[in-house]
Amino acid sequence: MEGQASAAAPAAPAAACASGEEMLKLQRWAVVGRASNDIVQKLLMKLKGNGKDVLHVDPYSNGEGGVPTALTQAVDVVDLCAKPSMGEEVVKACVTLGVNNVFIQPGACNENILAACKGAGITSHEGCVLREMVGGPNLH
Repeated sequence: MEGQASAAAPAAPAAACASGEEMLKLQRWAVVGRASNDIVQKLLMKLKGNGKDVLHVDPYSNGEGGVPTALTQAVDVVDLCAKPSMGEEVVKACVTLGVNNVFIQPGACNENILAACKGAGITSHEGCVLREMVGGPNLH
């Protein structure tokens, strides 16, 4: 219709990266972890301090153990900072949402998560954003 601006379609999630180092260069992140966790708060500050677009998903904030299906916009990387049993559910949600990259913080990983990522073609990286991301606030 003439005179009406059309809304741009949201950008799709980034393709699967070859490494964690490549993930760190991506722009749109979702950190999945309990809001009361100091590490989660530091992750949010580190990513934002590096100019990233960051969403926080607290899977423990409701009685259903919510996962990133609540995301209303595409993200390039899900940063998992939750217990491994929750991480397995998060990976299932990533498959549904088309997220191709999962950064797994220390203590958040198990073999099931790695196998689920591999089986779905999702790149997973076990590491620490606070130590691996250069620039921004030094919070580790």
